[in-house]
Amino acid sequence: MVQVGRKRRLQVIVAALGGILLAGGAAFAFSSGSGTATSAAATGDTLAVSISQAPPTVFLLPGRSVPLHGTINNPNAAPVPFMGFTATIESVDTTHGQAAHPCSPADYFVDGGPQITSGDANDIPALGEASWEGMTLHMLGDRTLSQADCKGAVVNISYSATP
Repeated sequence: MVQVGRKRRLQVIVAALGGILLAGGAAFAFSSGSGTATSAAATGDTLAVSISQAPPTVFLLPGRSVPLHGTINNPNAAPVPFMGFTATIESVDTTHGQAAHPCSPADYFVDGGPQITSGDANDIPALGEASWEGMTLHMLGDRTLSQADCKGAVVNISYSATP
């Protein structure tokens, strides 16, 4: 059995469009008589949101799947548009030795697309978080090779923002 354990946090960069929409500013000048008037506005940077995955509550077996879910945290003082993200299996940590078929990311795949399940489905709230679900981790079932090296493995998944 493969246990997909640890909660992983990965800082992701919010798409440039979101930064422009949230932090964009405009400068206007108005003069009602003689003399000059000046005005200026500064734009700021949108901080990265962080995506967390909750640990699955079931064990992963060859040929089976587990749903993935978690939260997205927004450290910004304004809502951030939810534009989606992708998941990539970065590595697999095993405690067993090198079997005839060492456990690797090729033994797994992730599919589905994340969806916001709390609050506004289009925005991550200011200084808050939103829950997500909709992705699934699958373990391939290869009957021709031993997958014993995957027993007790931890699958490390990274998340990155969709531009």
